[in-house]
Amino acid sequence: GCQSDSCIEIFVTGRISRYNDIRFIKVYPNPNNGEFVFEIEHPNTALIEMYNSIGQKVFSFVTNDSINPIKLNLVEGVYSMVIKNGDEFWTQKLIIGNR
Repeated sequence: GCQSDSCIEIFVTGRISRYNDIRFIKVYPNPNNGEFVFEIEHPNTALIEMYNSIGQKVFSFVTNDSINPIKLNLVEGVYSMVIKNGDEFWTQKLIIGNR
């Protein structure tokens, strides 16, 4: 516990989700031309969403597979992938170019 007047104890109940633990997901190649592979170590009905640089959702799909080849027809740019797997979520930047 605290030993001084300037100390505050904080108790957290429940589970804290893993965030941005890249060890469990792979996106390759990155950068790419719109064709890439999304790989997740322990899929549990994973939801994958992609957003463009102004926050518009441009792609979304649900998978139970560990390895997912993806082919998109998007304009060149930097995209944000949001991966939700159970109560865990990750973000990953994806660069699409060289068409």
